[in-house]
Amino acid sequence: MNENVGPLPRATGKLTFLIIAAIAIAAVAATCRDSEAAPPSDRPVVGGAAPYFTVPLISGGTFSLAKHLAADGRPIVLNFWASWCAPCREEMPAFDIISQEKPSVLVLGVAISNTPEDAAEFAEIVGVSYLLAIDNEGQVNERYPSLGLPTTWVIDENGIIRQEVIGLVGTERLREIINGEFGF
Repeated sequence: MNENVGPLPRATGKLTFLIIAAIAIAAVAATCRDSEAAPPSDRPVVGGAAPYFTVPLISGGTFSLAKHLAADGRPIVLNFWASWCAPCREEMPAFDIISQEKPSVLVLGVAISNTPEDAAEFAEIVGVSYLLAIDNEGQVNERYPSLGLPTTWVIDENGIIRQEVIGLVGTERLREIINGEFGF
């Protein structure tokens, strides 16, 4: 009978278990440490300065965050959307209602990861009245890396990011955010 066939001897099995357990513990510790680390320096953070960008508006012309803050001075609700994003389609009427209810805040929707044709067609179908733009060159998506769509950034009149909201936002939640951050 061959003694090399069959289960591992107990000492070898225990050693293998300990090695696998040590690797698993190290992996969990690294994950926890990474999740508590500061976000990468190239990603905007709440309380930090909003990166400037200029994008073409679907209706024509351009929007510049720097120019808006210098000349207009209203806080901005910046929403990222795409024509293929079902939750984006669902929340756009809420942004339209808020843009009309709260003219002291500028609402801007920026299509990312979209073709200009698809974004323009989608904008026509949805028919909202607030400003819509298209990130043709990917500069906005590069400056505001998205963790998913839709994503909304709330920026105050001084260009400071006050909130980042990932996921679907309804009318009541938008009202709460604007009232909480700006008192109107």
